[in-house]
Amino acid sequence: MYRLNIKKGFHPVITEQYLRRYLKKYLRYAFVSLVILLTACTTNKSTLTIATFSDNNLSEWQERVFNNKTHYTLVDDNGIRVLRADSKHSASALYQQIDVDLTKTPFLNWRWKITDTFDGNDEKTKTGDDYPVRLYVVFPGSGFSFTPRSLTYVWSNTADFNSHWYNPYSDDVIMLALENGSQKAGQWVVEKRNVMADLEERFGELIKSIIGLAIMTDTDNTKVETTSYYGDIYFSAK
Repeated sequence: MYRLNIKKGFHPVITEQYLRRYLKKYLRYAFVSLVILLTACTTNKSTLTIATFSDNNLSEWQERVFNNKTHYTLVDDNGIRVLRADSKHSASALYQQIDVDLTKTPFLNWRWKITDTFDGNDEKTKTGDDYPVRLYVVFPGSGFSFTPRSLTYVWSNTADFNSHWYNPYSDDVIMLALENGSQKAGQWVVEKRNVMADLEERFGELIKSIIGLAIMTDTDNTKVETTSYYGDIYFSAK
């Protein structure tokens, strides 16, 4: 027989039957704990957070100025922290270098809000290449090219939903219209896209990973002023 010291001066006799009950109970708790741990790991791997503006966090973003600075600041919107972009004849972006396996998390999720679109600008020309909001998905060049390429989701002035065109400054960038016009101005609009599917359809290649993501509100070509907003951004498995 075995003895187990629970406290000083108390030595209960441990029988074989007691040990079996104890081990059975212990193993059951251990199994449940393992299931919880594995579930947590699976859940964590099913999403990949890129932007946590709601946590008042801009630490992982860098700025790239093209023509004057768009001012990006964290503000409260109905009690939730979001990113505000104020552009006055300016074009600068916030970008982040990332490594996303699209075979595991192909869906890009975000929300954005505009105050207005820009009347009269032809977005397919250099003089009209401005948007109240746009989101770049960046991936490596093809073949021996070291120039990164990008699929850019935009809120267009007049382009039809899901229509796409080459950016007037670069054939390595394709624009894809998700919203158009000012009908939804002042409202938060939630977007969700299968990036791997969008890339294959627009570039004709199976692209399994991306290396960067950027957001930009710009008015340097149209010479107007605008204010727009971005919410949290993350990738998900479904």
